[in-house]
Amino acid sequence: MGEVLSKGSPVSAAAVCLAGPVSPVEQVTDGEGEFWLEALPKGGYAVEVDTADHVIEIPALNLAD
Repeated sequence: MGEVLSKGSPVSAAAVCLAGPVSPVEQVTDGEGEFWLEALPKGGYAVEVDTADHVIEIPALNLAD
């Protein structure tokens, strides 16, 4: 589970995309700003969060054991 917040408040309907060792995985946050992803294989991922106001890019997220 993950959560998207802006200034401490949940962001609903934000598109969250992870691109890495598998095909891109996309989810949309619910009314509480939360999203769920199935188990992902370890490795490096790029993360992009697209909200109504802006796009946030995290170029390197490493999932390890």
